[in-house]
Amino acid sequence: MYIPYCINMLCAAAVLISLSGPSWGQAAEACGSADDHLFYCTFDEGARKVGLCHYDGNITYEFGPANGAPELSMTRPVRDVQYTPFSWASQTIFESVALLNGDTRYEVFSSTARGPYDGKTEGGIVVTLPNKPPVTLTCDAGSVWPKDPFEGIGQIGSFIQRDDLDLLQRCLSNLPDRAIPSECLGTYRNVQIANTSCLSGQDETECWEEESTQWTALAERMYHQTLATLEQNGDAQLAIDLAASQDSWAQTRELDCRVKGVLVFAPDGGEALCLALYAADRMSFYSAVAAFSEFDG
Repeated sequence: MYIPYCINMLCAAAVLISLSGPSWGQAAEACGSADDHLFYCTFDEGARKVGLCHYDGNITYEFGPANGAPELSMTRPVRDVQYTPFSWASQTIFESVALLNGDTRYEVFSSTARGPYDGKTEGGIVVTLPNKPPVTLTCDAGSVWPKDPFEGIGQIGSFIQRDDLDLLQRCLSNLPDRAIPSECLGTYRNVQIANTSCLSGQDETECWEEESTQWTALAERMYHQTLATLEQNGDAQLAIDLAASQDSWAQTRELDCRVKGVLVFAPDGGEALCLALYAADRMSFYSAVAAFSEFDG
């Protein structure tokens, strides 16, 4: 009997473990469409496995022994999962998605070195319980499928039907402590590539213009929020100084990005990416200013 939400994929573990990963046919049987199979790997030399897929607007996670019923199975609407897209500021292609089961967070990740693809993809699960340090389960070497994170977990960005600004805000809100906003660079661009609406260059780093617009809007919003914080704290002079700094920064940012070539193969030389990165860095600056005002007050 066919049961949706990846049950069949996990029941076929004995077959899957002997291969480099599930075939397109097996993925299709599990989730209704081969394109909806997001992640699979084994643990403890094939003794246990995890499966992740998208089916009918939901993300399903299943974990358990290689031969038997899953120990944990949960299905969540796509909009309720915590998706962390790859950041182009990173030297590693890292995609992850987290599902909550009560107070416990299960984050599935897929990672590979940036640059010429060599197929050495790693993955695993980070389990976080309240008031306890995270526990990481690392996939068996060579068992992670698909090998390209963009083809698996990276598809989730295209499933999330939200406006572009909210996609960035969603990523920012899910960043861990001490992470910087620039780690969310590429959020909108990744969705464009997944929807084949973004022009791809030699290494798919083009088409930043629309995302740059979103970063600029976010930075502008955060600037005004920071001004309001300073005024609320009674730091009138600091607010005046910040406004003057903002005017200077905006002009410097535009001039720097006109002359700083960061993407050789992009039609604009990487100006749009440069503007987005400056906006992300500026958001870190706003956070520091607000924190200083709170401490000083």
